[in-house]
Amino acid sequence: QPEQTIKNKWYQRKSRYDKKGGSFYVSTSQNGKDYFFFDSLPIEIQNSISENIETPNQPTLIEPSPTSFKHHSTKEKSFESNLMRKQCDIDIIQAYKVSNKFLPFQVIQKYIEACTVLDFVGRMTIKQIKNLGYKNCSEFFGTAITYINSNSLPLPNSEQRLRSKANLYIKEGAISVISKRFGKSNNLKVGKVQEALIVELIAKHNQFDGCFIAKIFNEQAAKMGWETITPRTVRKISAKKSIQVTGARKGIASFRNQFDHTIKRARPSKPNYLWVTDAWDFELFYQKRTTDKRGNTKVSFSERKKVAFVIDAYNDYILGYSMGDTETAELSKHAMKDACLKHGILPFQIKSDNYAKSLLAPFYQQLCYKAEFHTPSAIGNARDKVIERMFGQFYNEVVRIYPNASGRNITAKEQPNRDVLNSIKHSFPTEEAVINQIENCINTWNKMARDKYKGLSKEQIYLQGDHSENRKLTDFQKLNFFGVKRKQDSCYTKEGLIIT
Repeated sequence: QPEQTIKNKWYQRKSRYDKKGGSFYVSTSQNGKDYFFFDSLPIEIQNSISENIETPNQPTLIEPSPTSFKHHSTKEKSFESNLMRKQCDIDIIQAYKVSNKFLPFQVIQKYIEACTVLDFVGRMTIKQIKNLGYKNCSEFFGTAITYINSNSLPLPNSEQRLRSKANLYIKEGAISVISKRFGKSNNLKVGKVQEALIVELIAKHNQFDGCFIAKIFNEQAAKMGWETITPRTVRKISAKKSIQVTGARKGIASFRNQFDHTIKRARPSKPNYLWVTDAWDFELFYQKRTTDKRGNTKVSFSERKKVAFVIDAYNDYILGYSMGDTETAELSKHAMKDACLKHGILPFQIKSDNYAKSLLAPFYQQLCYKAEFHTPSAIGNARDKVIERMFGQFYNEVVRIYPNASGRNITAKEQPNRDVLNSIKHSFPTEEAVINQIENCINTWNKMARDKYKGLSKEQIYLQGDHSENRKLTDFQKLNFFGVKRKQDSCYTKEGLIIT
């Protein structure tokens, strides 16, 4: 007869059993003897052992798990001491098979322990809970959830869901604890050929959803004799193969934002080391009246100004800007001109996008310390420019306070109420008034006191920075970089320069 260790129910193997009945889980091997966990043995072997050993038929008290409750209190100990295994639950879970295979040993143990918790929670009344020393049901369920989290049991970690799970267990028994993924086994339905077809459909630029892909696959499966799938299977494969399908499905920009290698950089140590420029649809609506050839007047209430910004990456201080109706190369040049002339300096490095690259790249290169210090961002890589993040903060801190704020973009999570905007559109400012709003926003951004800087503004922090290495803008450079060539020639005579 095997020797029984009552505490943990380990049994020593004296003879070799036939493994056709299922897998045996070896706990340890010492002195040439193998030990098996009793609950992992096939039922017929358990019955055979039970005939030779006096094994109690009533539910067995669970021994406290070594991972549960690092700091035991009276209530916590009381909760653990009331957990009992039911033989019917053990039989159901051990006998459960998927594709003629038993569940993994670790899963079996977790499910059995989960049943004990649900059984205890489900049969407790309010009176019984208070008799155990708990003030209310919330405190009792809080202890249960702590036990669940400490032992990593496959149970809900909220009171409401745990109640529902306990009620389902009382109604259906141990089968309700077993995860649906074991019951459906969708992963066994999809082989390499089937998976390749699903991945091909997911990667289509049409961006088919899971239901449509499952429908197409199941039509093909009926012809090929494959098992059908559900949309859930498609979603699982899509998540698993996301790095393969994102580029073809959503484009290179989406792929880069999600999977491309990210290099984190520190801010420049001194002002004017790195300037960043970009144009932005300023998120303030204004109304504009236009008259057509027939004399009819039309009013548009969704107009927005295009503003090109130049900021210092040192602290996102706005150095210069220019406004227009559309984004043009001249708009970007005027913003850079405004920054250079206003502060009388040139930057060491300029970061920009690839807009009008053939016109703007030579202009930016001559302003930098070296031509190669103009570093345009890769196409579709918006994260490369700190100004993109600055636009979001700029809108949240100083722009959205205005009633005519339009919202950041159509993909933003927080959008203003369109119904309210439509009802107040007749009060939207004119073009002249919205220009004043834009200038006020920029001044507020630069001069607003900030807790981050201990009450100082971005302008003060910029001016207090180390400017010892600034590149001064000379008069010759002003004319060379920003001067405008006259259409008519000027004559130089003995009287001097005569402008014609």
